[in-house]
Amino acid sequence: MNELKCPYCFSDIEYFPAERVYKRAGYGFLFVCKGYPACDSYVSASDDAKPMGTLANRYLREQRKRVVHLISEISDRNKTPRQEVMRLIGKVRGVKLFRVGDLREPQTEEILANPNVFAASVEKLLVPAVNQETLVLKLPLRYLYIESHTRPAGALPYQQYRGHLKVLNEAAKNGLVNKVTKRGSRQIFWVLTQAGKTLIDYDTNPHRTLYNA
Repeated sequence: MNELKCPYCFSDIEYFPAERVYKRAGYGFLFVCKGYPACDSYVSASDDAKPMGTLANRYLREQRKRVVHLISEISDRNKTPRQEVMRLIGKVRGVKLFRVGDLREPQTEEILANPNVFAASVEKLLVPAVNQETLVLKLPLRYLYIESHTRPAGALPYQQYRGHLKVLNEAAKNGLVNKVTKRGSRQIFWVLTQAGKTLIDYDTNPHRTLYNA
């Protein structure tokens, strides 16, 4: 892992079952400060034994939980998958991959000091920009996702729609679709973002969506 020392006491880091910290099984593994429990600093490990962020003490873990709750509120309020909200936060913050587990104290405090401002900065990206680029894409996207199907398609299989790469790549550049790999498989889909759905007046009823991203 990149962080070889605890950021609080500079001790080495150990990797062991989370049961030793949580006192119950079923929580995988953790990267933990060697000074634990005197130094209460740790972070969860992924299935491939990589840290899911940076080590955090109790205060920072609570701050991160509050940020996660805020992201869930944005997702629920806008009926937008959390994955899409996380992508937009990365865009706002200028990072390729945004993870709550990477936030440090100053960053969580900045977000939580003005949660409405933070939410607004993300939510404004859910509305498509009205410009020549997006308006040109409105009709072809509406045809691809709605009119060419017996019911609206929330996502299009990549292999099946390779003939429309020019339109779909341009839509992705404008934040109207995402190229997504379905979890647990190698299948790739072109998935409408909330901005894309708004642009083409897509029916967001989940029962009418072919693929839930």
